[in-house]
Amino acid sequence: MSSSNAHSRFFLYSLIGIVVVTIAYVLVYQFQQLPGSWNDTILNFSYSAAAGLGALAATLVWKQFQPGEMPRRVWGFFALGLWGWTLG
Repeated sequence: MSSSNAHSRFFLYSLIGIVVVTIAYVLVYQFQQLPGSWNDTILNFSYSAAAGLGALAATLVWKQFQPGEMPRRVWGFFALGLWGWTLG
């Protein structure tokens, strides 16, 4: 599999994942189908999940650069901040 094809497939899967997570969030938020405090628990967890996915994406971008390149350093700090947000 070529690198371009792998990137296109990864982008497509990421886009599908974003759409699915957004639809799930809207359904839980609007209709509140679950009993008790489960709706709040799921919605609160979704913020951490979104931060984790952002941190993962930033880490993957960071890994594409060589150790001496300046964008690697910038993306490294950005990914570190997103990982901190995820853990917080």
